[in-house]
Amino acid sequence: MRIRPKVIIESAKRWDYFQWFLLGFYELERNGFIDLEISCSIAERNLLWIQSKFAQRVGNRLLREYRKRWEDSYEFVGMIEYPNGSTKNFCIDSADAPFLFDRDLLERSDAYFKMQCPIRLNPEGFRLSNNVIAPWCEHQHQDSSLGLTERGGRKVFPDLVSYSEKIHPLMIGPRRLSFGNSFRSLQQGYENYTSAYTSQKKKRIMCYFGNAEGPRLEQNVSRDTMDWDWEADILSAYDGVLEHPNVKRARIADLIASLEEGADARVISRGVADSSDSVKDTAKIVPLEEFCAFVAQFQYNTNISGYRLSIPNRFIESFMVGTSIFTDQCAVKWYLPFDSCEVIETGRMGYELDADVDWSRVLHDLQNLPETDPAEVYAAFERKWRPDVVAKYIVDTVGNQL
Repeated sequence: MRIRPKVIIESAKRWDYFQWFLLGFYELERNGFIDLEISCSIAERNLLWIQSKFAQRVGNRLLREYRKRWEDSYEFVGMIEYPNGSTKNFCIDSADAPFLFDRDLLERSDAYFKMQCPIRLNPEGFRLSNNVIAPWCEHQHQDSSLGLTERGGRKVFPDLVSYSEKIHPLMIGPRRLSFGNSFRSLQQGYENYTSAYTSQKKKRIMCYFGNAEGPRLEQNVSRDTMDWDWEADILSAYDGVLEHPNVKRARIADLIASLEEGADARVISRGVADSSDSVKDTAKIVPLEEFCAFVAQFQYNTNISGYRLSIPNRFIESFMVGTSIFTDQCAVKWYLPFDSCEVIETGRMGYELDADVDWSRVLHDLQNLPETDPAEVYAAFERKWRPDVVAKYIVDTVGNQL
């Protein structure tokens, strides 16, 4: 007879997005809190295996090509089976866009965890800027023949708010813990990152951004037929109404570079985003496996809300080494509020027009950041964001659903 809940993982086509939670489930099982079963399709099990055996050799290109051969998904789908025989379904939505949801899974799940969860689920939609509200949309296209990441109008989801009791905020893990997904490989990746923690911050503030411009604008993009999951469509349809976050990132990088000693401002490419002809300054690139050690040198890591105002991996990659975040105003939330030692917000930037950004406030806040307490930041990480802690939150939340 079972004496503890069993977490059954039924589908996860993008394992690398969910490694933080998978490691947490492994740890809960090892600590006797749950039983764990991975019960995915053969294709998904193969992808799990391919990542662990071949990814270092063949790279992400093979994984992308492999995914094209079968239905892709942003979700991690699971079920919890309880000792009394009852079951509850849950899923984790990893889509970067806070306003995209999977209606079918939302209807079928007892708990729907959104990694990029809006602070507010307003009936009219998600406020992308002062001038633009994005409608709630489905992952699925209006044209059902299109694949998940192909370009095409998405189905509108006008009644999303009626499902709000099922929608729960989650958090964002680091970009990748490991090429493999065994407990040992994930734990080694985790320890590699957290071992970089230091309470002795040698430098003051950093930023590390990919591009100084958004994607190239395209002609004849209609607001009625645009794809809200395509950056170029959004910027093209609202040209002159929105401005890409990369423009503000480049500007704040210049402000940081002008500060006194102890600042490090990196923009890898001053060209357009998502373009093969953008020239990268390779000398500024920090390898992923060394990134947390690089961040650990600084009191602050700078963020400007980017892709759909999502929270990026740099938040957790900073917290786990005792580094605080200086950011524009957040539009999405994690499952617990950030402590004052973790995050300091300035005004709205994101997709706002440059003329609408209060740059005088940004500069004032940048120049007057308080001294941090890295030990306090790391203690908050241990208390709130560790893999086993967030996995327990998932299990407890599912169990509390009516």
